[in-house]
Amino acid sequence: MQRVVEPELMDEVAQVAAYAGADFAASDQALVERLAQVAGARSFARAVDLGCGPGNITLRLRARFPGLELLGLDGAPRMIEAARARSGVGGPRFEVCAFPSPDAPRDCDLVVSNSLLHHLHDPSVLWDEVRRRAAPGAFVFVADLYRPATPQDALRMVELYTVGEPEVLRTDFHNSLLAAFSDDELRAQLEAAGLGHFTVEYPDDRHVFIFGAIEG
Repeated sequence: MQRVVEPELMDEVAQVAAYAGADFAASDQALVERLAQVAGARSFARAVDLGCGPGNITLRLRARFPGLELLGLDGAPRMIEAARARSGVGGPRFEVCAFPSPDAPRDCDLVVSNSLLHHLHDPSVLWDEVRRRAAPGAFVFVADLYRPATPQDALRMVELYTVGEPEVLRTDFHNSLLAAFSDDELRAQLEAAGLGHFTVEYPDDRHVFIFGAIEG
């Protein structure tokens, strides 16, 4: 099945409300725990969450790594508003940021991104941003969907995993599955970005985890 791109930003009121209100607790926590597991004994001082949305992963990172200085970035202003409302005083910092951001400081020892890659029409934008933000030796953890083999598989996943969810969430999930990348495409992206040593793993039938350390 060929890739079908979707809008790069989710900033409609209904989209933000549906996404912020959805229960992704199990998959979000599994992501954070897997990150902690593969990071091993590394300690982190400063992290950035690229495409943070309403802050789901950013806030879980704060709970999992107390004392970590966290910055959540997203191009959708309404998503950032939702993240700030959930964070409260003393929580992670959230800012609106369009990617690429050429003036970003290379000062993060942890770079995280969840479900941004499939939104990008040009996937190199993410991998370039990762390199732009990551300090030498930084650990990178990217999670996303991967594209089903057929349109029928995509529809089956929508029926299986979005039962009872608002129609806008079901539609967005379907569009995201169609816009996600295949294994071959992901590995080609990593090679092109000089990140071919990163690990690519598939924890279930729809998600992919990509992780590794920046060399040099």
